[in-house]
Amino acid sequence: MNRKLLFTTTLVVVLIAILGVTFKVQKVKSGGTIYIRNDGSVAPSDAPISSVDNITYTLTNNIYDNSIIVERDNIIVDGAGYILQGMEEGTGISLWARTNVTIKNMHIKALDNGILLSGSSNNNVSGNTITSNGDGIRLHDSSNNNSICRNNLENNLAGIWLFGSYYNGLHGNNIRASEEYGIALFYSLDNIVSGNKVTANSYGIFLYASSNNSIYHNSFVSNTNQVYVYTSDSVNAWDNGYPSSGNYWSDYDGADSDYDGIGDTPYFIEANNQDNYPLMGMFSSFNTSYGYAVDFVSNSSISDISFNLSPTEVYPPEAILAFNVSNETGTEGFLRVCIPKILINSSYVIMFDDQVITNTTYPQVRELPCSNETHVYFYINYSHSEHTIIITGTTLIPEFPSFLILPLFMIATLLAVIFYRRKR
Repeated sequence: MNRKLLFTTTLVVVLIAILGVTFKVQKVKSGGTIYIRNDGSVAPSDAPISSVDNITYTLTNNIYDNSIIVERDNIIVDGAGYILQGMEEGTGISLWARTNVTIKNMHIKALDNGILLSGSSNNNVSGNTITSNGDGIRLHDSSNNNSICRNNLENNLAGIWLFGSYYNGLHGNNIRASEEYGIALFYSLDNIVSGNKVTANSYGIFLYASSNNSIYHNSFVSNTNQVYVYTSDSVNAWDNGYPSSGNYWSDYDGADSDYDGIGDTPYFIEANNQDNYPLMGMFSSFNTSYGYAVDFVSNSSISDISFNLSPTEVYPPEAILAFNVSNETGTEGFLRVCIPKILINSSYVIMFDDQVITNTTYPQVRELPCSNETHVYFYINYSHSEHTIIITGTTLIPEFPSFLILPLFMIATLLAVIFYRRKR
């Protein structure tokens, strides 16, 4: 190799090495902190967060190696599905002494804390995907109606962690594959933990000096330890009474001899804690557009749920609840459905794959004795494959939903005033 070629080759190698180092440095360089200021501004001004009204702040791009600190109350931070990603340190979004802040639609990963609330109250954290962090969502000394709902938390060290926090609600979260805790309560009292699916965590729920919490309608599935009560002073309620019931435990081995979807014997946790009404299937809830929810307990997967009224020319109107159930073909399936009577209150007809079923047919449906003045409970049993179930009946829903009556009255009054003034 001649000297000129050797020099050229060496120069190229050196340049590649320099460029590689440069690119690597740029990749790991800290991006700093983004602030949503108390005056409504965003700093730095070129951060990918837009707001046209100083109320809703929306991400416009992915954010890497940055943190967001919220210094303003009464706002919405909408991730719009974009990613906020760290480098295994720091906090994704921090709320310090904040009130009435909503954080939604974020995808947060690779941080010490995904979302941190400290000394904060009446905030809402919902519809976020939070993966591969230390603590997915952490509440520290944060109390009074913070709502943590419908978030997906996966592969975090801990899914949701409460420390010294009271009167919060953890509802409808999907918490999976946490290295330590799905849900952890330390020195935390009077919280409601309901409707969460807690799966394949080291500890489903861990309690340390935490009492008087209400824990029900959750599904604890295949956790290494479903519950760990570290201190004997952690005494909590694990059910919501009968017939509302308790939680689903994948390792519960009790029977349901009266076929009401609830185990005949309690689920024992330890001396001071037990679920008196363990569920025989997973709990799920469907919120209708009329402000009332239909609740299901089933060993089937439930999908394509809808609730509608018959066309307005039909009187009295008929309510129609429809959904699909499925599981491994040939296995025995069951469903317990709880319907508010304001949605469907009488003249019940239950169709199973276009066939009317009763308490003397198979598939079979029975109205449970626990039905009361406000809710009706049905228990349906069948052989699994994929089926469509439709429940119809009369309804107490007014022709116009109640939330429309006042606006319609105001509009009518305004039109009357305009008409009167024109006549004069």
